[in-house]
Amino acid sequence: MATKRQKKKAYNTAKKVAKKNPVLFIVIVIGIIIIAAGIVAYLYFSGALTKKSNSGSTVESSSETNSESIVESSSETNSGSSSVPVTVNGDVQIYSIEMRDEYGDALFIKYKDYDILIDSGNYGDGEFVRNFVDTNISSDKNLDLLIVTHCHADHLGGITNNGIRALDNVSTISNIIDFGHTRSNNPMYKNYDSIRKSYIAKGTKYYPAYEAVKHVDGLENTINFDDLSVEILDTFNYATKDTDLIGDIPFNEYSVATLITYKSTKLFCAGDLEDTGEKTLIEHASETSLKDVKKEDTVIYKACHHGTDVGSANNKKSGATSTNGGNRMALLSLLNPDYCFVSSAIAESDHPFPRAVATMLYFTDNLYFNGTNGTLCFDLDGTNVGVQGLGATTNYKLEGFEINYDEEKNYKYTETTWYKNHVFKGAKSWYKGTIENPTDKDLTEWYLIELEKDYPRA
Repeated sequence: MATKRQKKKAYNTAKKVAKKNPVLFIVIVIGIIIIAAGIVAYLYFSGALTKKSNSGSTVESSSETNSESIVESSSETNSGSSSVPVTVNGDVQIYSIEMRDEYGDALFIKYKDYDILIDSGNYGDGEFVRNFVDTNISSDKNLDLLIVTHCHADHLGGITNNGIRALDNVSTISNIIDFGHTRSNNPMYKNYDSIRKSYIAKGTKYYPAYEAVKHVDGLENTINFDDLSVEILDTFNYATKDTDLIGDIPFNEYSVATLITYKSTKLFCAGDLEDTGEKTLIEHASETSLKDVKKEDTVIYKACHHGTDVGSANNKKSGATSTNGGNRMALLSLLNPDYCFVSSAIAESDHPFPRAVATMLYFTDNLYFNGTNGTLCFDLDGTNVGVQGLGATTNYKLEGFEINYDEEKNYKYTETTWYKNHVFKGAKSWYKGTIENPTDKDLTEWYLIELEKDYPRA
């Protein structure tokens, strides 16, 4: 840095030059200004200035900030996460509705004026699902498609509870597709059957899954809504309509598997499919449109059975499609998902299970969880996917930890306080690590290493 004496000397010299040759002085000053402006412009457009000025700022994922442009959750705004668009201003929105009661599923899909509901959560979530549907359904209050994947309370209870029901304000339903069998000794099924019949009397078309995939009486297994198609996949395990299932049997295995396609984006969702149902779907994949899923497609995978444990199904020694657990490598390998999500509340349950989480992370780190994100919105433009969490309204708690719910609403699952610090309470006899009280993160990372030994990456 120049001293006061040096500065004074330079000033006097410049003064003499200006007095002796004013034109030359003006040219020199203009040249200096141009050079300085050039340096500032370079720093600005290279990002050096904006990077410094924004280092402490955050980007809000509100509708006001996203109306004209894609807002990204960059590493500066999302505590180290990779960039994922919050919205792409697409024509299709897939909402995985937050579950407050316990583990459960409810998906609401909006495309133009078409409205689709898949499952309705548990009894206690009937009112919440009803309010969500009321807010988002088209003005005619008509559901274009209702899919009920299987006859368990955490998927059907929201429709059939004795209080406020998910479909209370739905006037008509164009199409219903469900599990097809009866369950004559079950009060929940009887309530559902009565509700279903009331809509059929108004003109609803009814498609039992088995009859649809086998094209009984000319039924089709695909319903098209302009550029969006909903296809019922044949799991080769559906019950026929004359089947009356009673007692405590594995209803999950009869879950309806669906592949929803919008241009080059696909959503796979199959209720609580696991064990035999998932195994037979994998074995017969070449006979379904799963064989047509391309590497360049963008695939979203809803974890089966709320991210239930894979069990030994990934163990090559016992067979990669062994009858055990769900969310196995053999299924995800067919889909090669770009995005995964788990629908469940944070309650007494350990969903999602670390081995299922690791299996999904093998394919992508774009993994989300209703328990921590709240209602999830997947925004589709046909090629790109935006992901936005609306925030966990149940304010999940983890003893000893402060959780910033608003900050974590767009976090990937592996970035959440829950994943990093929750001590898994389920069975973990498979874990051979050395940590005494392993967290979900510890178990997942250990299993992912083991998984990569059996399934080395190309």
